[in-house]
Amino acid sequence: MGAAVSDWIADLGERGAPFASAARRFTRWRGGAPGAGTAGIRWLTGELDAFAHDDEAPADHDERFVEGAGALLGLLLIAHLGGRCTSKEGRHQVHLGPGLAPGTFDPFAAVDAALDANDPLTALADAIRDAEGEAAGTGTRSRCVVAFHAALRDARPERSIAARHGLEVELDDGTEIDLERVLAAEDAGDAARRLVSLLPGGPVLELDWADAAPRLLPRLVGQRFVDELGARADALQLRPLVGHIHVALQLRYEGRSRFVRRSEVDAWLDAGHDPARRALANLTDVDARLDVRPVEDDVYALTTGDALDATRLLLPRLADELEARIGRPFLAAVPHRDVLLLCPDDFAAERRLVAHARELHDRAPHPIAAHAVQVDGTRITDC
Repeated sequence: MGAAVSDWIADLGERGAPFASAARRFTRWRGGAPGAGTAGIRWLTGELDAFAHDDEAPADHDERFVEGAGALLGLLLIAHLGGRCTSKEGRHQVHLGPGLAPGTFDPFAAVDAALDANDPLTALADAIRDAEGEAAGTGTRSRCVVAFHAALRDARPERSIAARHGLEVELDDGTEIDLERVLAAEDAGDAARRLVSLLPGGPVLELDWADAAPRLLPRLVGQRFVDELGARADALQLRPLVGHIHVALQLRYEGRSRFVRRSEVDAWLDAGHDPARRALANLTDVDARLDVRPVEDDVYALTTGDALDATRLLLPRLADELEARIGRPFLAAVPHRDVLLLCPDDFAAERRLVAHARELHDRAPHPIAAHAVQVDGTRITDC
């Protein structure tokens, strides 16, 4: 029986890997070996109903049940509808449907809500129908993505969606867009067309410095990002930092951001402005405490969730604020944009840092680099 569980989960490969361990732990805990498809859903609903009505279950089992049942539900939906697991800034979902199909669904929230419902089985059945609608492009959230894709195809056919997590999409030129405003609009199509009309591109006038300056921020990117852009990378403002890490500049707007073009920087420099200095000053002004948390022995992580954590490697005050806790110099790694890993400058700690960075880097949709760098004041050097 145990082989039945591992076989269909294993068959999902990387598409289901982030949820696989939690799902297997759950089936072992609940003493079952459900297969995929209807049989698996039937087994899961039975376990959910039993747990929801178990008045003697310890309170700390609620979180354990939601984690395991949510992971299993996500994998069952992927096996049924196609898709893959996604994770961003600690938020886990399933992306349903083939390729970059529009459907996303939060199986953990669905299980949690079903447990709190008066009729858990009906609540879970409704959630599964919602997931099927999202996969088909007829769900509330997937309609936003469908509307945006249509508007993009009609107005900017040279652009395409390269990656997506929920309602956050990234185009093939690195522009990031939040479709929440499309979700909130009465007319999703009209809202999507207005959003596409704001996209940069083509032979347009360079943005005036007065408009650009308060929006500028640095952004760390990896070698893979540069390689995937190919010849188009020459048009962006990029400078090597250390190892496989590069520094780009971004203009951040409400709900979207875009990379700065080299021609824009040249125009600002010719006018006597310093965009790199202004971007770093803007980063320094962002109100975020450098609260690091231990993740493994003497390896620490900075994760504020504002998409700037890796870029905080550039902060001039970083070394001073962390010296008392980590020492000076110290080592750092930026596996993806949403985390900055840190450790003391010693061999054993570096090995643990790099191992953790590699794990995060390999799972990230937009990785930066898995190697360690040394930080000594404002000097950042390769190890």
